Amino acid sequence: MRNVLLPVLAIFLAGGLAALAQNEKRPVPLSAAPSEWRSASAAEEREAAALAFVRANHPELALLLEPLKAMKPEQYEKAIAELDQVSRGLANLKKSDPRRYQVGLDVWKARSRVEVIAAQLASAPSPELESQLKIALGDQVDAQLARQRLERSITEERLKQINKSIENLETNRDSIIESRHRELIKKGQRTRRRDEGQPTPARPARTKGERQA
Repeated sequence: MRNVLLPVLAIFLAGGLAALAQNEKRPVPLSAAPSEWRSASAAEEREAAALAFVRANHPELALLLEPLKAMKPEQYEKAIAELDQVSRGLANLKKSDPRRYQVGLDVWKARSRVEVIAAQLASAPSPELESQLKIALGDQVDAQLARQRLERSITEERLKQINKSIENLETNRDSIIESRHRELIKKGQRTRRRDEGQPTPARPARTKGERQA
């Protein structure tokens, strides 16, 4: 079994696991990382987190990694470092933008599956694997479409906000200018009074147009 899996994983790694995470910088192997990064406890934590991520989202890839640790430790370290980066990037995205996180995870899972099947097909060609690859490619395109549709929706929402802001500035231009001018004049007056030890009047409320702008 190992004799079959290792060539498959070697082909997969040659394509670069880091490429599976869009817009991510390529990480360095654990052995080339700073000393604090290579400490036993830190390395074990990163390895555990990376393996947990893969087992949860691509169990087949996790099976390919198992024999690599003993037989090709340098490649294993490289794979763990890259997978750790992917999982951390997605975890940060989950906190900041759950919608982007979900589609990003789906894209990673789909692309990862395509890469593994393609590597298996290169190692041991078969009609069944060719069929699986075509299905996986369809899933990958669908995941990419979902991400692009989400980005379009987010952009449209942002565009609506910008248009609303433009409309407010255009509609209330003169009142906004007057309000800001009046506020700056009075700010200067308050500053002079404070410097001279005089009582400072309360600040006037802003106009509706000024608040929205």
